[in-house]
Amino acid sequence: VTLPFALLLLDFWPLNRWRRDTAWALIREKIPFLLPAIIASGVIYVVQQSGGAMHFANAVLPWPARLENAAVAYWRYVGKTLWPKDLSVFYPHPGGWPLGVVLISLLALLSVTVLVVAMRRQKPYLLTGWFWFIGTLVPVIGLIQVGEQSMADRYTYIPTLGVLLMLVWALAEAAERRQV
Repeated sequence: VTLPFALLLLDFWPLNRWRRDTAWALIREKIPFLLPAIIASGVIYVVQQSGGAMHFANAVLPWPARLENAAVAYWRYVGKTLWPKDLSVFYPHPGGWPLGVVLISLLALLSVTVLVVAMRRQKPYLLTGWFWFIGTLVPVIGLIQVGEQSMADRYTYIPTLGVLLMLVWALAEAAERRQV
């Protein structure tokens, strides 16, 4: 579902194809990927809804609880990527998070986003990695809740590539500076 957007990120870096005069051309070339993604998303939504997989969310989880969980889950995923401790096949949805945890998560998401956008010219890999992580998790972050889990490690295989991209390129850049 997120492939067209991930391809646009790769156009930004490392391919360096993103220019003001080519933006529409880059977007237009992704349309053949976008249309099947939209259709597949609609079909999956209908199938999950009719199969009862979304009953828990519709009955128990209001939108604010889903938004809170999404903000916190992003950081839980980062944490489990960098330090894979206490992994589980099922992370039960708490129904809500303490306000402080939610606010810190939102502030951290906003801060990192502002930072990577500000550093996009000097360190374009940060922007690509961060938006890869944030963007490819959108379909499974729980805004459209399917099941009773707050998060699922199995959803992170592709999104985690963004965090690792940021980390690996930053380490390579630091090692290069040390050798000089």
